Amino acid sequence: MKSRLAIITALVTIATGSPVKAEDTQLGYRAHVVGAMASAECFVRNKGFTQEQVDDLMKDYINNNPQLKLAYSWATRSPKAKEALQVLRPYMASDCDDINLSDEEAGELIHPYLE
Repeated sequence: MKSRLAIITALVTIATGSPVKAEDTQLGYRAHVVGAMASAECFVRNKGFTQEQVDDLMKDYINNNPQLKLAYSWATRSPKAKEALQVLRPYMASDCDDINLSDEEAGELIHPYLE
């Protein structure tokens, strides 16, 4: 799950073409968390994981990456985050560790949902 998620963090900056600022960092964290949640959702659909298992994985992941806590809180409550997940869902690879889009395409796709 981690390999592609690091790439997703950079997607917002690619999509906006702007240098990294505090807001961009927060948008990057949101993109990162949405990517992690999309992978977790894929694990349930395609890999036979239970929701409880992926919830535990996400909790561990967030605890190990405390800079993502605010973005995770946003993602678990925001309708925009749920929409971003739905937008990403068709592009998740069956191995749940990649998306079938270029980084630039993925950034453009989810950017409107991260603000």
